[in-house]
Amino acid sequence: MSTSELAATTCAVCNVRTPAKDSEKLSISKIPNIHLFKVFEELNDLIINIQSPSLQHSRSDREISTNNNNIKITGYAKNPSTFDSPSFYCQNNVILYKSGLFQQNKVDMCILCQKCHGALSKGSIPKFSAANNMWLGDIPAELEGLTIPEEKLISLYRHNSCIIKLHSPFHSTTTAQTALKGNCISFVQNVPNIVNSLPLTLDDICDTLKVFFIGARPPDRIHLKKILTVRKKKIIQALD
Repeated sequence: MSTSELAATTCAVCNVRTPAKDSEKLSISKIPNIHLFKVFEELNDLIINIQSPSLQHSRSDREISTNNNNIKITGYAKNPSTFDSPSFYCQNNVILYKSGLFQQNKVDMCILCQKCHGALSKGSIPKFSAANNMWLGDIPAELEGLTIPEEKLISLYRHNSCIIKLHSPFHSTTTAQTALKGNCISFVQNVPNIVNSLPLTLDDICDTLKVFFIGARPPDRIHLKKILTVRKKKIIQALD
């Protein structure tokens, strides 16, 4: 299989990585029905309030306009609704993810996955776009790179089980894993009480985190040395 077949790109609308061969590259000014990108005022206000104020107006050389069904990232943006973060750019209630933006021959371009491009072409809001309230924002540095046990120790919401698939470092068929399939059930949780109990105790996390080894033989201890570890300093930083 060629390198071009394996290449992946990120959609500027939903921030999802898809095969490059299944993506559309087009000028931002030619995005169909661009007005559908506009997020609700409530979400726009939330974005500005919870993100770092120091990032606001940090890129004064860019502006997004939805007039005449076009987007432009030129001119000067001094509008209070302008917001620039490490991962996305918001102007006039329109959010585009930077990982899907680029310039070609001095023309502002974007990448759209097939699903988002298809939805916009039909006059529909893309399912996983910020305009459909599917927005997470930037991940704080304290919450980046957490292992699964670390996430579960500080999480406000708990899920019943988590399955991790470990590959043999030697790609041996004798230790290859078979497939696992399960169900997910949601229950109402008392979030305020959970906050007061963080971080969880060892007994609590053992109730929800289980490890199963599937294969001809169990892995060697050396292969598990850095898997599912918990760093005390990382937990303290995340909770502060």
